[in-house]
Amino acid sequence: ALVLATIYFLAARLGLRLEAISGVASPVWPPTGISLAALLIFGPKLWPGVALGALVANASVGEPLAVAFAIATGNTLEALVGAWLVNRFAGGTNVFDRPQGVFKFALAAGISVVAVPGPCAAVAALSVAGLPSDRFVFEGFLPARQAAREARLAELGTEPRTLIFYESPRRILDTLRDLA
Repeated sequence: ALVLATIYFLAARLGLRLEAISGVASPVWPPTGISLAALLIFGPKLWPGVALGALVANASVGEPLAVAFAIATGNTLEALVGAWLVNRFAGGTNVFDRPQGVFKFALAAGISVVAVPGPCAAVAALSVAGLPSDRFVFEGFLPARQAAREARLAELGTEPRTLIFYESPRRILDTLRDLA
């Protein structure tokens, strides 16, 4: 916890060098990311390091002790709640192992997620579809004839992976009926 407190304090001093308002407010606050990462990796037992680092950082810029304590409490709760939310809703330290985790994390953080057109429309669409994207099957175009299309869909009926198809505008309604 003392190592984290020291790192927090040094990162806070660095952030305050970019001060925006009278030496106590900064547009960039590296300790937030550092404390969140530390609690995610090593667990919430390191919260005293966040609290101590934040308390010393805020007191060192001339804040009264009661104000520094209140700010440090907020900084500590921010790290604890953030780590809990990432663990609970985004897969914890594995959040970036799968595309769904990245999108969940981004959405929880209030980051706008949009598909970027690329060389493969299927992957761009899958990235924003909300479907599992860690394993998928790209089938391309289904057969044009209804009987052949129904037979291929029947073969794919037990496929556990996300299925991606292309379809012509002329046949889209027929294909949707066959899928239903």
